[in-house]
Amino acid sequence: GFVTDNSSNLDDLNTAVTYWNASTGDYTTKSQSELNTTDVYLAPAQAFFVKLAATKTSVAFNKGDSQIYQSSPIAPFRSNNEDLSGIALHISHANAIKTTKLYFNTEATLGIDRGHEAQAFSKAIADFGIYTQLADGSKTEALAVQTIPATGLENTTLKLGVNAGLGEHTLSLEGINLPENVNVYLTDLANGSETLLNKHNYTFSVTNAPLEDADRFIISFQSNALSTGDNALEQLQIAAFQNTITVKGDLKNNTSLKVYDLQGRLVAKTVLSDSNRQLKLNNSTGVYVVSLSNVQGSKTQKVILK
Repeated sequence: GFVTDNSSNLDDLNTAVTYWNASTGDYTTKSQSELNTTDVYLAPAQAFFVKLAATKTSVAFNKGDSQIYQSSPIAPFRSNNEDLSGIALHISHANAIKTTKLYFNTEATLGIDRGHEAQAFSKAIADFGIYTQLADGSKTEALAVQTIPATGLENTTLKLGVNAGLGEHTLSLEGINLPENVNVYLTDLANGSETLLNKHNYTFSVTNAPLEDADRFIISFQSNALSTGDNALEQLQIAAFQNTITVKGDLKNNTSLKVYDLQGRLVAKTVLSDSNRQLKLNNSTGVYVVSLSNVQGSKTQKVILK
């Protein structure tokens, strides 16, 4: 198809196409890997957008490969019918909804995987939108599509950016062939709350000024293969004294402890056990978010280091 034919001419984060979707009344961005899952049909002469690599000046349109004729001329971006697994993260307000997609792939990296990322169309998210940033932090562009490694999800944390006006907004999750054992957690660093998006939506209000923030929300993952009943980690106590964080309670499994600053950056991490219940931070006064997770569940709490 068109995007595959022009892959070498397109920007690293934009081996993709953006077009106006009449059914949703909004712009839709599809990465090359998404275009391999289903045909995308555009009406004759309908415009679409691509972003060229800095050293390129043109693209080629192979009519034989990218155009078919039915009862009326329709030009599709053709599919190879591959299956993708991941999640769609939605933000809704009144009757409006925006989406960003995150896929899992065993061959993906935390950085740029050409054909598997797509930058959000700036016009589409300017006043109201949702996006992620590249998992390894090497780029800060707003992404409409991102692909991360399918293995080691428990060690992956992503920034979830939100642009929203005044009023009440809801964040929710939709699985895309999502494995049953993958739990997706949303952490709101503004108040330290954590929501299991597989089961609950998260509603928040914007009151004083429009929100344009890539540092407020974090997405993390946990396997629920051994998780049944109540979240066992809720019984653990997190205490902070001077520059030391201590976890008290019954640690039945090795538990991951991660510390984030209020900009969503990972500051420190360790694996706790009965013989290792503390984490010391060097010269790090301020407010932090502590995240605990193991196969039994997760817990997030704000702490103040003095």
